[in-house]
Amino acid sequence: MFAHGRAQVDVLYHLRSLSPHEVRSIGFLMPCHSTPWQAYFHAASLADDRLLWALGCEPPLSYVFALYPTSASD
Repeated sequence: MFAHGRAQVDVLYHLRSLSPHEVRSIGFLMPCHSTPWQAYFHAASLADDRLLWALGCEPPLSYVFALYPTSASD
C-alpha cells in the first residue's frame, strides 16, 4: 500500500506500538470499514471488547424490510 490508505495504516502501526500501560481505550469515529483496524491489531492487551471499538454501520433492517418485500411477505 503505497499511497491510498497509507495514513490509516501508519496510525494503526503507531497505536499498536504503544505499551499496554499507555492505552486505556481506542475508538474509531470514522465511517465503517474506512480503516483496517481489525486486521492490524493483534495484541493480547487489546483483546477485551471495551478497549478497542468503532462506530457500527449496520443498516436499519426494519426500514430495509419495509421497502423491499420478500417472498415471505407474499
